[in-house]
Amino acid sequence: MPNPNAEPGSDAISYAVEFVGAHPGMSDRILLEHAREDSGHCRRCRYNLRPERWPCTTARIALLARGSSAGIRHEHLSEDES
Repeated sequence: MPNPNAEPGSDAISYAVEFVGAHPGMSDRILLEHAREDSGHCRRCRYNLRPERWPCTTARIALLARGSSAGIRHEHLSEDES
């Protein structure tokens, strides 16, 4: 359960986005591995017990890190999975 007293933006995703963003080229390397396949699944995460639709959590983090200065928000990265 999230900590209600945590500072804004202090969740695990925010930390991961900050970490990836602090390392030049890391988001590009992540997105090379976690690319979208024609099936709509993540190329790397398809090997999980339950294949993940793209963008997977790792790709979302890389996309957020890459676009944080452009104002991309987490809501804009979700896709209709129905």
